[in-house]
Amino acid sequence: MTLKRLFISAYALCAALPAAAAEDQGLTLSGNARLRYEALAGQARAGLDDRIDIVSLRTVLAADWRQGPVHVGVELWDSRIWGGHPGEGIGTGEVNTFEPVQAYVTADLGPVLGRGARHRSSSAASC
Repeated sequence: MTLKRLFISAYALCAALPAAAAEDQGLTLSGNARLRYEALAGQARAGLDDRIDIVSLRTVLAADWRQGPVHVGVELWDSRIWGGHPGEGIGTGEVNTFEPVQAYVTADLGPVLGRGARHRSSSAASC
């Protein structure tokens, strides 16, 4: 499955999943996309083209699941550019296409540690 199909499928899932049903199961899905056109005239960096025109897309998808004392979350980012050419100073080397930004698991361990104990354990990974 290509990355493009993966994100199209994720958007469709977010749109099709009724919010009330997802929240009843402890699942929250969210996302956003930013599409913009950028132009630069009068490049300040020596040796690069004087004018740059690009179109960029940034997509963020997040999932959060809570069930009892357990909480699991993940956040994925995807960034794309179109129109960048060699010599302009921006290209695929400067843009992170697909990146898992963070993943985490937390658990409320109060009852495990004894009556009256208040302790939360968490494990997180930032990529």
